[in-house]
Amino acid sequence: PSTRGLDVRAMTAPDQSFSDPGPARGWTLAALLIFLVGIASFQYPTWSAGFTSHVGFPQAPGATTRNVFIANDQLFVVGLTGRNARTLLTKPLDFYEAEHCFPGTQTLAYGEPMVVLSLAAVPAYALTQSLAAAYNFGVLMLILLSAMAMYWLVRDWTGIPAAGIVAGLLYGFESNRIEDLVHLYIYDGTWTVFAL
Repeated sequence: PSTRGLDVRAMTAPDQSFSDPGPARGWTLAALLIFLVGIASFQYPTWSAGFTSHVGFPQAPGATTRNVFIANDQLFVVGLTGRNARTLLTKPLDFYEAEHCFPGTQTLAYGEPMVVLSLAAVPAYALTQSLAAAYNFGVLMLILLSAMAMYWLVRDWTGIPAAGIVAGLLYGFESNRIEDLVHLYIYDGTWTVFAL
C-alpha cells in the first residue's frame, strides 16, 4: 500500500543501536570519572588546603596591582555565591534583594548575579554553612556540568561516545574556564549546550 506516492513498506525505522542504555550508561560513567579526575588534578592544591576554609587564587600571590584586584574580585565572588546559596535555602523570595547595592531594592542583577554558580553551590552551603565550601563546590559543579553537557551533545550528534569525551574535555577544561576561576560564571555557556 502507498500513501500519496510513498511506499510505506520501504520506510524503515531509524537505527536504534545507540539508544541501548547499557553501553551508553557505561560511557557516561567513564566520562564522569575522567572529568572528575581532571577537576581533581587542578583543584587538588585548593582542596588539600581545606575545602571548607580555603579558596584558591588562580594568580600567584605577589605585590602586583593585578593580583590585588583579582584577590578582591574573588572575595566578592565567594561572598556573593555564598550569599545567594544561603538566600536560596532560607529566603528564596528575597533572592534579588542583594545587599551589595543597598539601599536599592531588587539589585542582584545590577552586577554579575552569578545565579548558576550559586545554584550549583547550594548543596555544599546547606551541608557546611561555609562560603568557601559553597564556592569550591560551585566551581567543581560548573566545570563538571559543562564537560558532561558537551559530552552528551556530541555523543548524541555523532553516536560516538569517545568523541563526546574528547569534546567534553576540550569544552569543560578550556583555558578561560581553568585559568580564570574567579570569573568562571562569565564563561559559562553550559545551558546553551544543554538546550542544543
